[in-house]
Amino acid sequence: MKTWRNTIVEKSETCWEAMQGPMDFVIAISGRFKHGKSLEDIAARFGAISATKGLLYWSTTDTAWRTLISDAFALRNSETIESRRDFDAKEVLSGTPLYFMQDDTRSTGLNKYSLSASAPTRGRLVIRIENVTETRFLFLTLFEPKTLLSVHFIDRLGPNSWGYYGLSAVRKGFIDGNAKSFINRGAAFYRYLAGAAGDSEPPLAP
Repeated sequence: MKTWRNTIVEKSETCWEAMQGPMDFVIAISGRFKHGKSLEDIAARFGAISATKGLLYWSTTDTAWRTLISDAFALRNSETIESRRDFDAKEVLSGTPLYFMQDDTRSTGLNKYSLSASAPTRGRLVIRIENVTETRFLFLTLFEPKTLLSVHFIDRLGPNSWGYYGLSAVRKGFIDGNAKSFINRGAAFYRYLAGAAGDSEPPLAP
């Protein structure tokens, strides 16, 4: 029987296939957590876009915990910026691309993202998230559309125990000197998914 540790290479290869093309920068984060009793519970956590508001991460610039996301909401479709209630588990598990807006406190204005999911078995959920619009800081374009990508694997390990493995990548964009920031942002999302407080653990990249 495969252990969680022994499946990491397999997941890395699958993540690379999902990313489709060369990347300038990639981080990988893995862990275990207890949260929810069903795959639907985990899917609903991904769909709870508004719950990410106030998410904390460790800022190496400020050497302090600070807010990463100041606003976030689900969208009715890809063509609008009209908000709606959070996505439920059924919508996430449908495999239909879902869209949401997010205000990163290190960029200017709201940014649009797409989220698509697949559940090849009752014990595995795969989520792919990609930026739809460009990310700007004032008049500077930091990232063009479709250049920020993350792929998240969640596997059942026990009745309410889950294994997580994810890759977050930059296809092309402004990454000079920001490697630690990307690591800490990835850790922040993992803690959110696990239901842990943003500042509950020491930063991965102090």
